[in-house]
Amino acid sequence: MTVAYAKRAYLGPVPYSPTHNVESFIDYTQTVWVNFQELRDAGRIAALDHDARACLIRREIYYKYRWKVPLSQIQALEKIRIDDDPQYQGPKPSWA
Repeated sequence: MTVAYAKRAYLGPVPYSPTHNVESFIDYTQTVWVNFQELRDAGRIAALDHDARACLIRREIYYKYRWKVPLSQIQALEKIRIDDDPQYQGPKPSWA
């Protein structure tokens, strides 16, 4: 398995959002979890599809603990999370 050493990603501006009209970058080694209501109240938008969430979890585990966890294992754990969530409204990813 090859692990990329890049830790920054470009976040383009959101032209229709008055609070996000500037370019910015994200540093994956400094992940911060935020309450969705706080994002909404601040006028921010955020969304991840299931594949992006699984990749982000895998990347965070690598940067925090240097564990090379296979993406298939993260997807299996995410499938369990989705199946056990009574409030999940779908759609499920193809691998779940």
